[in-house]
Amino acid sequence: MRDVQTINVRAFVDEHPVSRHQMLIAGLIFLVVALDGMDIGIMGYAAPEIIRTWGISKPEMGTVLSAVFFGMAGGAFLAGPVGDWRGRKIVIVSAVLWFGITTLLAAFATGPFGLLILRVLAGIGLGAAIPTGLALTAEYAPQRSRSLLLTIVFSGFTAGASCAGLVAAWLIPAFGWQVALATAGALPVISLQFC
Repeated sequence: MRDVQTINVRAFVDEHPVSRHQMLIAGLIFLVVALDGMDIGIMGYAAPEIIRTWGISKPEMGTVLSAVFFGMAGGAFLAGPVGDWRGRKIVIVSAVLWFGITTLLAAFATGPFGLLILRVLAGIGLGAAIPTGLALTAEYAPQRSRSLLLTIVFSGFTAGASCAGLVAAWLIPAFGWQVALATAGALPVISLQFC
């Protein structure tokens, strides 16, 4: 009978310096979190133009804008158990694809109710992406670098929301809010080729 050597993976990760592979994972999760922030931010910049185009009230638009958070709560609630069961990578990839497609479809919405439904659906992917990405980053990071890597990765949200302002300032006056939303939806789908 052969001797079986047991390896403590957590201790192995903690004893070694941060590798290129771990940095790549952190970089990809940063991108996912940035795309999440961009998706949420772009709607705030598109809102005045949507109000003007559709002739709806500010309270109606407020309902549409807040709808995403209901979806996010559901996505965050489901992400943990599904990630434990099927794996975190599949949850992240599925979440990014989901919020990318639903945001892309939102660019073709013809009224506030359709946009509200699509934003709730997008919220499911948005809510699943960040906690799952942070969990994956924490699993791959050594103890001594974990808080720094998590801080860097989560700062992607602010970077993405800032980029949303730049994209909106460029696209909305020239092409309309639909193109800005379509861009925010297309980028996550395109980014999946790096996963």
